Amino acid sequence: MFFGHRLTSLAPVFMALAIGAGPTTAENHDADDHDGHDSHGESRADHHLAVSDQLRVLHGWTRATDHDHARVFMEIENIADAPVRLTGGRSPIAANVELVGFSLVEGEGVYEPVSDVPVMPGRDLVLAPQALALALEDIEGPLIEGSAFPLALTTDRGRVEMTIVVEAADAQQHSHAGHAH
Repeated sequence: MFFGHRLTSLAPVFMALAIGAGPTTAENHDADDHDGHDSHGESRADHHLAVSDQLRVLHGWTRATDHDHARVFMEIENIADAPVRLTGGRSPIAANVELVGFSLVEGEGVYEPVSDVPVMPGRDLVLAPQALALALEDIEGPLIEGSAFPLALTTDRGRVEMTIVVEAADAQQHSHAGHAH
């Protein structure tokens, strides 16, 4: 995505993304359709699907790094009858987890804090490189490819507990992206 304005002017863009994005058609995310998940949405093998009363969260991932910060990406689907506002997250491996949005400032890509983003009923919101993401700050140690860690996605209606998978340092998507759940 290309954003040429400061993030403060992007609130309408984020709102349009959350409201206007239709359900994902490239993947079928029914938990019962995937051998690695039970009927409650819990992954028995690789923990890349988390389900609450309001949200289904798929493919939580980050890149391997030895820095003290990282960005986390995922696919979020509102399965409730009302909007759910994404507000950030919490993880025992980081001192702070906040929602951020990508923009270009004087030709350089930066992530800036976003207070919250609505996900409308029946709609998807994708956190992806050079778009919306969760920023982990003051990480307690390196993130090694193939490892995983817990994260709670926070919303105005509670938390969604999930596992974040660490992909390669140059990854552009979750390694399971594109298969059915």
